[in-house]
This record gives sequence, structure tokens and C-alpha cells, in this order.
Amino acid sequence: MKVYQHTRVLVAIQLQAAMMVLIGGFGVWNTIKQVPGWPVFAMVAVVGLVSAFRMVVQGTHPERIEIDDREIRMTAFGRTKRYRLDQLAQFRIKDLDPRRKVFLRIADEDGTRGRYWLSFDKYKDAEDLTGWLHDLEYKVNPDDLKYHNRRLAEKKMKNKPADKE
Repeated sequence: MKVYQHTRVLVAIQLQAAMMVLIGGFGVWNTIKQVPGWPVFAMVAVVGLVSAFRMVVQGTHPERIEIDDREIRMTAFGRTKRYRLDQLAQFRIKDLDPRRKVFLRIADEDGTRGRYWLSFDKYKDAEDLTGWLHDLEYKVNPDDLKYHNRRLAEKKMKNKPADKE
């Protein structure tokens, strides 16, 4: 089993969630008090509280990723979601910055779904994690346009005659 641990959990995840709660609370307080410009504070409250909800309750920023032959586990704020690799219905990676940050969507046939933000520069052994995730996406979605060149290279290698000695 391979374990990828987030190296800056306190600053990058927990402190950010606390700040979102504070910002949301500030927006709610100013909306209740009806200070001038309160509709803007209402939007600030919604954005802050929804962001905190996603981080804490839905676990969109995993602190720990565990991968073995059968499943992938994402752990955030003490809760773990498990996805069986042989039952994946959806596995999509949206490369925001391919070497640093991606948005990951996972769904399996049992109905377990998740959306995750992964900052590779904050995980130990990030190169291995990046390669593994892209290989898994290729296995689940081999006809995806982003793997066009990879498919062509595999066909070329398959059709290439063996060297005679």
C-alpha cells in the first residue's frame, strides 16, 4: 500500500477552513445588522460558509491518500472515503497546473462520489502520485481526447515489427 501524506495540513487545510468560517460568520453578522452594503456581506457569508462546508464536511482537500491494489482512500478531517478501483464509474482529472494542482472527480458504481482539490507540491512523493492518478484515468477513460497521443504511441509500439538478430 502506498500512502501520500499532505505536508502542510495545519496551514493549507485546517487554517483555511477556519478562515472561511470566520469570513462566513462576519458576513452573516453584517447581514443581520443590516450595515450599508449588506447584500454584499450576504454573498460573502454564503461563499465563506459553503467553502468551509466543502472543506470540512465533504473533505475536498484530503490530508492523506492511500492507494493499494483494490481501492483508493481519501482522508480529510478524520473521515475516509473509499473507492474500489474495479468499480469506478467516473475518474476525471482536470489539470489546472499539471505539475502543481488538479481537480479530481471520482464516482464508483456503489454511488460513492467525491470531488477533490489536490496540490501536488504539498504531498510527499508527488511525482509518483501524479503518474499513478493519470495512469488510472487512462485505464478508466482510454478514449479521452487528452490521451490521444498516448494511444497513438501504444498502437505504434504494437505494430512495430520486432528487431531481428
